[in-house]
Amino acid sequence: MSMTDNVDNETTRFMLRDQTPGTDMKFVIQAPSEDVKNTWVSAIQRILEMQGDFLRALQSPIAFYNKEKELTKEL
Repeated sequence: MSMTDNVDNETTRFMLRDQTPGTDMKFVIQAPSEDVKNTWVSAIQRILEMQGDFLRALQSPIAFYNKEKELTKEL
């Protein structure tokens, strides 16, 4: 999934797009307010980032582990 946080210049809309090969599904979501939209977008961005991290860890566990180890040292 990918997300576009601005749809048709509407401040309360955002779009989720399925990136599965051969699929062209798009979901336009309209929040009741801009504040609610921002909350939803932030939460979904965190989920998409976690899913991306999980996928990278599955594809290359050693490289992912080394990167995470390096980031932990910086903190």
